[in-house]
Amino acid sequence: MTEKEKESFFLEQSSVLKNIAELCNCVILAANQVTPVIVSAEGTSSVGGMGSNEWLGDVIFDPMTGMEYVPTLGPTWHHCVTTRVVLSSGYQITSNQHLSIDPRMLRSITIAKSPLVPKLSFPYQITTKGITVVTSDSNDQ
Repeated sequence: MTEKEKESFFLEQSSVLKNIAELCNCVILAANQVTPVIVSAEGTSSVGGMGSNEWLGDVIFDPMTGMEYVPTLGPTWHHCVTTRVVLSSGYQITSNQHLSIDPRMLRSITIAKSPLVPKLSFPYQITTKGITVVTSDSNDQ
């Protein structure tokens, strides 16, 4: 499949999913794995260590790892979404946050793109109760 055919395919699938969401008044969750951007000693960038890549597009920076990532399915699918939520396995605790749980158990949810809310990030953990937001006042809410 050529890049043009792949782009056309993703646009068509996005349109179908948006129509279903509107018709059924529901949310469609679409996943897009990210791939690390590798910078060589010479300063050239590649995606996932697979040599040069034509598109690095919107690079996602993870402050926990210091790594940069790009969406694996490319720019077309990346830009088809209305709201982008990034789930990470770590959460950076600031000096003014006092949480009573082990920071290694924390994960973070980041609203990276939304027409309704500004960019924000908050910690959560997965417990026997499900996904719980962690606040400085209590272990879960």
